Amino acid sequence: MSAKNISNEIVEENDSLTTFINNYISENGKENFSETINSKLQVSKDRYDFIVKILTRNIKVDEFLMNDILRCIVKKLCESQGIDFPNTFKLPENHLFSKASLYEYDPAKNGQNILKHGLDFGSVVSYGGADYGRLISYTNSEIEDRFVIFSKYYVDDKNNIFLSDDKKNEDFLCIATIATNADSGFRFISSRALKVKNDKKFQLELKNIIKDHNLDDSIMIGLRNGAYQILSEYYKLK
Repeated sequence: MSAKNISNEIVEENDSLTTFINNYISENGKENFSETINSKLQVSKDRYDFIVKILTRNIKVDEFLMNDILRCIVKKLCESQGIDFPNTFKLPENHLFSKASLYEYDPAKNGQNILKHGLDFGSVVSYGGADYGRLISYTNSEIEDRFVIFSKYYVDDKNNIFLSDDKKNEDFLCIATIATNADSGFRFISSRALKVKNDKKFQLELKNIIKDHNLDDSIMIGLRNGAYQILSEYYKLK
């Protein structure tokens, strides 16, 4: 398929998803829409206002990233009404940018990460510098084995569009990515910036990220302390 056809296909998907959102608001009202999105995404009022600006195209967003965002919003609305999102829209599992040689992600999951944490998975890799993926630690969930990739995110005018205002002026951010193994390398679950300038908060965040209820506390404390020592040097914490 040519690049033009792929682009046209994404635009058509976006139009269809946008129509669903508009119809939902027409039938249920803006207040219901606001309550549903706030409940599903757990975002602040400022963040919700930012989401509205994206959806109304008052903030210019690439069509592929917009596709991820719209998938996320429509999926949440469908969940609130008991609608089967995959079978209703029958969208391709991946698009041009959601599966690369190193990583892959669920487009709707990327949309959610953008709206909640201000980070696009592709940009986390692209703006992570030459040492991306060198520092990896362990975590676990009841569902699957996961790991944490710690990286830097060098902020500039090209990649700060989704970041909250307090992060836009940073030289770089400390990013923790939760991921699973995949055929292409790894699959993103989430990425967010950690608060590394506050020592106590940083250690608490590491405690919440690096965990496994099946391992002894002493092992987990050792893993967290090891990660903290390395990260303290990596980010030159004061």
